[in-house]
Amino acid sequence: MTTNKHDTISKSSSAESSYSIRIEEVDLGGNRPIPPVSQMTENLKKYEASARTLTNEQIEKIVLSIASGKNSYKDICEAVPEINSATVQDYLKNTPPPDSKTRIVCSNYLIDNPHKKSIIEFDKVPEQYALMYEFQVTDTFKLTVDGENIRYRLGKEQTAKNEALRMEENASLRHVETMRWNKMVFWATVIAILISAVPVIKDLLK
Repeated sequence: MTTNKHDTISKSSSAESSYSIRIEEVDLGGNRPIPPVSQMTENLKKYEASARTLTNEQIEKIVLSIASGKNSYKDICEAVPEINSATVQDYLKNTPPPDSKTRIVCSNYLIDNPHKKSIIEFDKVPEQYALMYEFQVTDTFKLTVDGENIRYRLGKEQTAKNEALRMEENASLRHVETMRWNKMVFWATVIAILISAVPVIKDLLK
């Protein structure tokens, strides 16, 4: 005989991603212990409550770190020390698979919010990846399409800044060069006047 018990956790905010976590306790037969739904619900709530909403600057640091080849969880934590596993899960494209014992199903969907997107995904999904996963320092990631779009935008912005800086430096060099030539013209004029005045001075001294 199979018995079912359902519980649902929903997390939604205009400034955060939304999670719909459906917990389905199923008697699969045998003597395998099934964690109480109430306890699992409480654990999930605590896990999700520890997640942080990253600022654009923090997101960009993660994107640039991964784009530069520093793509492990350890590297991400070094780029953004405030981050934790629940936060990474919020920005991860991969959805935890159903639990093999309790058939816990997690539907991870993002609301229309430009500040919270799936910007990364696993290079290789760990075998132990599941709900409330605690990321390991050796877990590695790559950028999703949204992450690549951020990297592309940052690249264009950096190129524009470099170009503006180059133009500013060129303008400064032109200014210095102009001042140098102005000084040269000034002293050349002074010398020419002095040379032309020599005969006059000689005549006056006769």
